[in-house]
Amino acid sequence: MSTIPELLLNADPESVYMVSQDDIEWKMKDVCEHTMNVAKALTYLDANKITIFASNSPKHTTSILGSMIMGGRMCSLYCKSTLRTCEYVLKD
Repeated sequence: MSTIPELLLNADPESVYMVSQDDIEWKMKDVCEHTMNVAKALTYLDANKITIFASNSPKHTTSILGSMIMGGRMCSLYCKSTLRTCEYVLKD
């Protein structure tokens, strides 16, 4: 079994991992760099409960991975979630 950092660091850095809605290719080296930056920032902020409110995008994915690396509790809300859905998820 591998950790997320191990999986990111052992992948081919030049392979395309994701393509954004505006056709920007995210290579594994970009994903790894952004993910680790998110993890460092959340660690610096001492954030252990993270809610990501965003549409589906590479930055959304790397934010999820970064929060998992730093050991926080994470939930994700889609940008079109209703107020009722957001309240329900955030109360839990």
